[in-house]
Amino acid sequence: PMFSHAAYLRKHGKFLENDDLVPLAAIDKSEEIEKLFDEAYSNWKGSRVGEEEQTIAEREAELEKRLVHALLATVKGRLIAGGVFRFLNTVLQFSFPILLNLILSYFEDVQSGKITENDPPAVYYKGYWLSALLMLFVALKALSESAYFHKVNRCSWRYV
Repeated sequence: PMFSHAAYLRKHGKFLENDDLVPLAAIDKSEEIEKLFDEAYSNWKGSRVGEEEQTIAEREAELEKRLVHALLATVKGRLIAGGVFRFLNTVLQFSFPILLNLILSYFEDVQSGKITENDPPAVYYKGYWLSALLMLFVALKALSESAYFHKVNRCSWRYV
C-alpha cells in the first residue's frame, strides 16, 4: 500500500511524508532506548575506589567500561540472536560442499552400475533427495543471513 500511495503522490508531483511511513516499534523509539541505557549506566557496579584516589587513566578506563556495559545492556538480546543466526548460517555454508560431494558420489555410483533400478527407492532416488536438501539448505542460509543482518542493523540504528 505504501508503494501504491507513493506512486499516486508522484503522479501528482508530491512525495511521501513522515506520516505516511510505518510507525517505529516501541522498543526502537529513542525514549525507550534512553531509559534502558540510563538504567544500565546508573546501575554500573565498577571499582569501589573513590574518584579522588584514581588516576586520570583509571577514571577513563572505568568510564569506558561503564559505557560498554550500558551499550551492551541495551542491545545484548539482539546481538545474541544475531550470533545464533550467524552460527546457523556458517554451519549451513559448510554443509554445501559435503552435500555436493554426496550428490557427485551418487552419480558416480549410478554411472558405474553400483546403484541400479532394482535397488530400493530410498537408494535409487538418493540423488534427488540430496539435491532437494541442498536447495533447502541454500534457502535456509539466505534466510538466516538476512535475519542476522536485520538483527545487527537494528542494533546499529539505535545509536545513529
